[in-house]
Amino acid sequence: MTTPPWSYSSLTKYETCPKQYELTKVTKQVIEPPTVHTIWGQEVHLALEERIRDNKPLGDNFTKYESVAAKIEAIQGEKHCEHQFAFNSNLELTDWDSPDAWCRGIIDIWIHGKAKAVAYDYKTGKVKSDSDQLKLFAAFIMQAYPEIEAVSTGFIWLAHNKVTVQTFTRDDLPAIWEDFTQRSLRLKASYDNGKWIPKPSGLCRGWCSAGKLCEFWSPKR
Repeated sequence: MTTPPWSYSSLTKYETCPKQYELTKVTKQVIEPPTVHTIWGQEVHLALEERIRDNKPLGDNFTKYESVAAKIEAIQGEKHCEHQFAFNSNLELTDWDSPDAWCRGIIDIWIHGKAKAVAYDYKTGKVKSDSDQLKLFAAFIMQAYPEIEAVSTGFIWLAHNKVTVQTFTRDDLPAIWEDFTQRSLRLKASYDNGKWIPKPSGLCRGWCSAGKLCEFWSPKR
């Protein structure tokens, strides 16, 4: 079976549980409907995109994020909202829907400076310490723009008025790609051999969308 392009979200979904990935992404026996939280997140992302890109005023539900938009607006450099990146297996830029696309991702907002860039991802949930997504976004930018020597990245935790930041340099690039290449090879192996081994966790207790299609699922208590 052909392995589709991976993204950070699809790769982490697979790593959380290959069985759930199979049911939702491969056989598509399970359809995950939007939730109140995902709908809200999409609305917030769109509002901030239009505010920064088009200078469209934030709607009544989002005015509390004006300070976030204003701070981003004040950063010097060319701004790119909801920027799509796609690379082939040789780490060359390609079109999003190209047959040779190997990995893909969308950065909420990034700013192109002379030798440095800034990239942010809006988060509407709980604060987490995992920076792998930021690491990948930094790799996207440096791979696509050879003049960029460092990328300052951050998660903007909208519900908590907090930003967690981390900077990556061009020296980090080989290790970043090696890490994600090895992780993607495990995903490819499941596509090649058709084995999607469940990974039981606390999510099995009624939280996983796989439901009764997985032997480890149990209803919430």
